[in-house]
Amino acid sequence: MNPYPYTEDTFVQQTTANYLEKQLGWDSVYAYNNGDFGPDSLLGCASDREVVLTRTLREKLVELNPDLPDEAYDDAVRQITATDAVRVTIRDFRTDKYQARWKRFFINNK
Repeated sequence: MNPYPYTEDTFVQQTTANYLEKQLGWDSVYAYNNGDFGPDSLLGCASDREVVLTRTLREKLVELNPDLPDEAYDDAVRQITATDAVRVTIRDFRTDKYQARWKRFFINNK
């Protein structure tokens, strides 16, 4: 039995996945330790460090913005996945420190 029953998986991942499935009709895939990497893999990730599903992102960009040149889609993916992030130090509940990089997004709804 897990000595910490309240984990990121139970609080965040499962809760979010259930909400997205039940409320929004999204498909959810639990791919941790379940799949491989590469362009033809389940999620199309190059490695376990890739957090943006670029294959799906590009498909949706094409679907939502048809008839643009390929360079436009490539540039959009490049800009969205750029690594200009903020380095932060985080302390978890066990007081272990670790460094992370957070990407900043600015959304203009006008």
